[in-house]
Amino acid sequence: MTKSILFLESGGDGITVTLRAGRVWKRRVRTKDAVLVTIDRLLSAAAQRGRDLGGIEVALGQGTFSETRAVVAVANALSYAFRVPVQQGSPFITATYKSEPRITL
Repeated sequence: MTKSILFLESGGDGITVTLRAGRVWKRRVRTKDAVLVTIDRLLSAAAQRGRDLGGIEVALGQGTFSETRAVVAVANALSYAFRVPVQQGSPFITATYKSEPRITL
């Protein structure tokens, strides 16, 4: 059986979550808070579990600072929890931002 692949992409107006497990399930979420729920729903729809994943792929597009940070954090956390690689075998990934964050205190 071919292992399923989870794809996460930050894109500026939300995060795209795609699961390829025989067929393709794809959802776009507007808030970073919905990413884990969406992943869980896609895995359920595909009759898969996290440990069934063969890997996690991440595309860091023109997403906002928060989206990019959320995608990287989710990918690294799931990689650690399910013991699956991120990207092409890398243990963890880091984010590269298009500009400095605007954080105010």
